[in-house]
Formats: sequence, structure tokens, C-alpha cells
Amino acid sequence: MNGITVVKNENYSIFFINDFSDELKEVIRSRLSSICHGVADAATAHLLYSYNNTIKEFAKRYRDKTENQKKGMVGELLLHILLAEQLNQFTVNSPFFNTEERNVKKGFDVVLNRTGTKELWLAEVKSGELHSGKTTSQTVVELINTAQNDLSTRLNGDSVSLWINAVNGAKAAIDENRDDRDAIISLLQKCGDAATEDNVNSRSVNVILVGAVFNSLQDQISETAISSKYTRIVNKKSFRELYIVAIQKETYQKVFQFLESEGKI
Repeated sequence: MNGITVVKNENYSIFFINDFSDELKEVIRSRLSSICHGVADAATAHLLYSYNNTIKEFAKRYRDKTENQKKGMVGELLLHILLAEQLNQFTVNSPFFNTEERNVKKGFDVVLNRTGTKELWLAEVKSGELHSGKTTSQTVVELINTAQNDLSTRLNGDSVSLWINAVNGAKAAIDENRDDRDAIISLLQKCGDAATEDNVNSRSVNVILVGAVFNSLQDQISETAISSKYTRIVNKKSFRELYIVAIQKETYQKVFQFLESEGKI
């Protein structure tokens, strides 16, 4: 995709968004509704899920957030775009919007399956600007650390409500024409059943840990830093399988500025 440089490995991907290109803007136009509401709901003709109304709804959720929460929203939105356009080995089964309210999402950030299989994956996204006294590489590793710790804590604690949210999100997100729709929803329900009996933990789950850093591309994320971080996490055996995504973009404000200009909101 124009404006995005990719370093891809079987265990991780690094994305440098060096230009908010016309192609990237067009992808947002074509995919925003399905990303925010889920493919199943976006496929209907309801005005509720139209592009213009989705922009308005995004703005309502975005404007009252703290700066850190705004960075988190943009980082997660960028991940959804990259999953749709670049990381086609994974298929998304959850909407970007919290389905119950406009507050920060309380469930898993993204629920996925390995494309063409019923192999379940969960993604956790952490986003931020350059940490004090740190390089871009050090900052993104710290963000991935936070994603690792947060997801591990939730999976090893009382996760029943998270699985309930995942089931509800999948029902909205998965196209009714997908052959594996019922199987994916059933798999999530079985995970919820197991969670009620404390039979789910981080070591039984495949995860994607995502760090999105907003900083000048003159100081780029080092592939060595991501490769080393991957090895360190795998050696801890905290999760069943692991994939890492690192994203770097100069600023986070341009994404919402573009949506504002689109919807004139």
C-alpha cells in the first residue's frame, strides 16, 4: 500500500506509515463501517452503519477521551486497517466499537482466527508517543511489554465477562455468509464455558501483541529489537503461540483530522 513500508517475518511484522496517502484514505473510506460495526452489520442497508454516521459515532467516542485514550483508539484503528489490507493470514471476528456503550472497550481488543482455520487468536494493542529518555525501539518494546502483561493478567483472572463480550462482538462482526461463522462463535462460547470453571489461562491462548508508537520516522523501530522481544516472550512460555505487530507513525492526530474533514463534523 502506498505510504506504508513493511518488514514482515513469520513471527512478527513492522509497519512504518510514512505518508497518509490517498490510497490509505480510500481504504479508510471503504472499510471504516465494517471495522467499527463488524462486517455483518455493515453489510446491511441501515443508515445506522453508513460511512457518514460511523464518522459521527467515532467522533462522539473520540472527543471526550484523554490524550492517551485517543492514541489508543488510533493505534487500534490502524491495526484493524493493517489486518484487513496487509495481514491476511488473520481474519477479524470483532468490531472496533464497544457494542454496549461509548466508553473504552472492556473486552479483548481484537478477536481473530488464523485465516482458513478455526484457530483462535486474541490481540492486545498498546499505543503511545515516545517515552521519556527512550528511543523509538525502546518505546515500542515497552508498549509490547504492557500489552503482554495486561493480556496475561486478564486471561489468568476472571475472564468470563470478556468471553461474553467476545461472543456478542463475533455475532455482529462475522458475515452471515461465512462458512465458519457458527464454528467460531461456538469456539468462543466454549472458551467462556471453560472460563466459568477456571480452565482458561494465558498458556492456552494464541496472542498477537501490538505496539503502536507515534514518533518521527527518522528514528525507526529496529527489527532486531522486535525479533529479540519475540524470543524473550516465547521463552517465558506465557502464551500458546505468539505474533508481534509493531506500528510506527509520526503523529496520531492526522487520522481524526481526516475523519473530521470527511464528515465535516
